[in-house]
Amino acid sequence: QLPAFTASELIKTTDENTTMSFLCVRQGMMTTSTGELTVHLKRNEAYRVVLHEDDTTDSCLATLYSDKRLKDTDGKATLSIINLVDSPYNITVWIKPYKKGQAQEVESLNVSIYPDKDSHFFTVEPGQYQLFYPSRDPQSSNITFIAVEPILNFGIGSVQTVILSGIHSNDSSTIQVSALHFVSLKENELSMAWLIPQYFVITVGEILFSITGLAFAYSQAPTSMKSALQAAWHLCVAVGDLIVVIVAETQLMPTQSAEFFLFAALMGLDIILFAVMAYMYKNRPSIADIDNEVDTMNLINCNTDTNDIALHDTSSRKRIK
Repeated sequence: QLPAFTASELIKTTDENTTMSFLCVRQGMMTTSTGELTVHLKRNEAYRVVLHEDDTTDSCLATLYSDKRLKDTDGKATLSIINLVDSPYNITVWIKPYKKGQAQEVESLNVSIYPDKDSHFFTVEPGQYQLFYPSRDPQSSNITFIAVEPILNFGIGSVQTVILSGIHSNDSSTIQVSALHFVSLKENELSMAWLIPQYFVITVGEILFSITGLAFAYSQAPTSMKSALQAAWHLCVAVGDLIVVIVAETQLMPTQSAEFFLFAALMGLDIILFAVMAYMYKNRPSIADIDNEVDTMNLINCNTDTNDIALHDTSSRKRIK
């Protein structure tokens, strides 16, 4: 049982051929109308069923539209508009950002919709928007755009449907259009502040790994290859970033969480290889260590020679006496 202008919860079915029976009761009246809708559904697909009134026959109709149950990867809001306004014309709806109490002309876009049809799903920046519907003057045929109420709010990552419905005036010369707003997927509720500890951990890890890695590579490289080894280090970083770009942009994984698990598995494999190589690596002493060792040996030899001379002098003095 659904009140007017509301949406039901998500209904899941495994039957590809589905028949929906419905009973519509007019508010404040005892008149009713019944109907059936038989549809062929595809697996792993989502659909929207809209119940609306046919102005010509005063009966209740059901129309099936495809739905989208996947959020935008860039965090934008995904939107589709269904046109149920009784009009013989193909209309163009203007969507304008609503800021500071008025609609903005910048960054506005238009969507063309046929009567009783839905638009394709498109993305907009999150925020408040106002729709403008074209109104045709029956005498002069001039078209003016009228604002549609209410103001719509599109959240980050949400998937939403806007249904346009119209009521004709008594003389049928004008039409009052209103917008019904339904959410298929809710906006992201996770706070952006959770990125702060993640960036902190990444920064600490980058500092610990990059500084020690560059220092190690520089100290172990031969004198003539120190610059080349530094360039090879940065090349490895670039190749790693390229792998991330390829996996993310080609969308090889079905979900973003699967991408993160893939990167975590690659990092785990890299850690194992790094540990094996570090265990088997034989340290190469640096030139500074060799110079220090040579200086120490020379100092020891110098002290030994001095002591020998002093003993010889003492013995010679004793003989003189």
